[in-house]
Amino acid sequence: MLAKAAIPGSVLWPLLLGSGLTLLAQWSNLAYQTRRQREARRADFQRTTLLQLRDMLGEVDEGVRRAMDARSKLSDEFERSRAELGDDPDGWKAFLNTWHPDMEVLRSLTYRLRLLGAGVEHEPLRIAVEHISRWAWLAPLATTDKDSNDAREKLTTEQIKAVDLLGEQLRKLP
Repeated sequence: MLAKAAIPGSVLWPLLLGSGLTLLAQWSNLAYQTRRQREARRADFQRTTLLQLRDMLGEVDEGVRRAMDARSKLSDEFERSRAELGDDPDGWKAFLNTWHPDMEVLRSLTYRLRLLGAGVEHEPLRIAVEHISRWAWLAPLATTDKDSNDAREKLTTEQIKAVDLLGEQLRKLP
């Protein structure tokens, strides 16, 4: 019969301590890798969002231009049909609210812009994108030419700010 080999106490504690430290080191390494992977995924998401935002800002500008052209055409049409509508003070507003394909495109673009902006981590850029979305929608729907031009100027100011902020964020990307 073989005798059971006993491990002396003086050897057992260092073995347990060494095993515990090894497990702790492995756990710490795994936690570090997981955090690093999470940060890498977050950075990739930010990069993708910023690049999509860059493209979307150009699309929104084009959409606003088309909607402003549509507003001009609606204004001309409204003036021609004013005899039929009479001098209703809300006539122009009602006429502006008629469905137009370019306005629908702009509505969709501003909605998608807001969705993209929501994912931007940089708060000043996120706020500028929200303002762009609002002014892009209001510019062609303003009931007076003055309000429309004011909204367009505010839109341009926010676009310049957003492009500068976007450029800063893109240059910071690894």
